[in-house]
Amino acid sequence: MDLNDQGDDVAALQAILIDQGYLEAGLNTGYFGLQTQKALIQFQVNQSIIPYETAPGAGRVGPATLSALNRI
Repeated sequence: MDLNDQGDDVAALQAILIDQGYLEAGLNTGYFGLQTQKALIQFQVNQSIIPYETAPGAGRVGPATLSALNRI
Protein backbone atom coordinates (compact mmCIF):
# COMPACT_ATOMS: atom_id res chain seq x y z
CA MET A 1 0.00 0.00 0.00
CA ASP A 2 1.13 3.47 -0.79
CA LEU A 3 0.01 7.09 -0.98
CA ASN A 4 -3.29 7.57 -2.86
CA ASP A 5 -4.32 3.91 -2.62
CA GLN A 6 -7.83 3.25 -1.41
CA GLY A 7 -10.04 0.39 -0.36
CA ASP A 8 -10.69 -2.08 2.44
CA ASP A 9 -6.99 -2.80 3.01
CA VAL A 10 -6.34 0.89 3.60
CA ALA A 11 -9.30 1.10 5.98
CA ALA A 12 -7.93 -1.89 7.91
CA LEU A 13 -4.50 -0.23 8.11
CA GLN A 14 -6.10 2.97 9.34
CA ALA A 15 -8.09 1.09 11.98
CA ILE A 16 -4.85 -0.40 13.35
CA LEU A 17 -3.11 2.98 13.31
CA ILE A 18 -6.06 4.54 15.14
CA ASP A 19 -6.16 1.72 17.68
CA GLN A 20 -2.42 2.11 18.32
CA GLY A 21 -2.69 5.90 18.70
CA TYR A 22 -0.85 6.90 15.53
CA LEU A 23 -3.87 8.23 13.65
CA GLU A 24 -6.73 10.36 14.90
CA ALA A 25 -10.08 8.64 15.40
CA GLY A 26 -12.48 9.14 12.53
CA LEU A 27 -9.78 9.17 9.86
CA ASN A 28 -10.41 5.59 8.72
CA THR A 29 -11.72 6.73 5.36
CA GLY A 30 -10.24 3.96 3.23
CA TYR A 31 -8.10 6.55 1.41
CA PHE A 32 -4.32 6.52 1.96
CA GLY A 33 -3.61 10.24 2.19
CA LEU A 34 -0.89 12.32 3.81
CA GLN A 35 -2.25 11.88 7.35
CA THR A 36 -2.22 8.10 6.98
CA GLN A 37 1.27 8.25 5.52
CA LYS A 38 2.55 10.37 8.42
CA ALA A 39 0.97 8.01 10.97
CA LEU A 40 2.43 4.98 9.20
CA ILE A 41 5.90 6.52 9.19
CA GLN A 42 5.71 7.06 12.95
CA PHE A 43 4.62 3.44 13.38
CA GLN A 44 7.52 2.27 11.20
CA VAL A 45 10.08 4.30 13.16
CA ASN A 46 8.68 3.15 16.52
CA GLN A 47 8.76 -0.49 15.37
CA SER A 48 12.35 -0.09 14.08
CA ILE A 49 11.24 -0.93 10.54
CA ILE A 50 12.95 2.21 9.29
CA PRO A 51 15.69 4.14 11.12
CA TYR A 52 14.38 7.64 10.36
CA GLU A 53 11.37 9.35 8.76
CA THR A 54 12.87 9.81 5.29
CA ALA A 55 14.47 6.37 5.00
CA PRO A 56 13.74 4.27 1.91
CA GLY A 57 10.37 2.58 2.28
CA ALA A 58 9.03 5.19 4.69
CA GLY A 59 5.27 5.55 4.46
CA ARG A 60 4.73 2.44 2.34
CA VAL A 61 3.41 -0.92 3.47
CA GLY A 62 6.00 -3.47 2.42
CA PRO A 63 6.74 -6.94 3.80
CA ALA A 64 8.39 -5.77 7.06
CA THR A 65 5.59 -3.32 7.83
CA LEU A 66 2.92 -5.87 6.98
CA SER A 67 4.57 -8.39 9.27
CA ALA A 68 4.64 -5.86 12.14
CA LEU A 69 0.99 -4.94 11.54
CA ASN A 70 -0.01 -8.60 11.57
CA ARG A 71 1.62 -9.07 14.98
CA ILE A 72 -0.70 -6.49 16.54
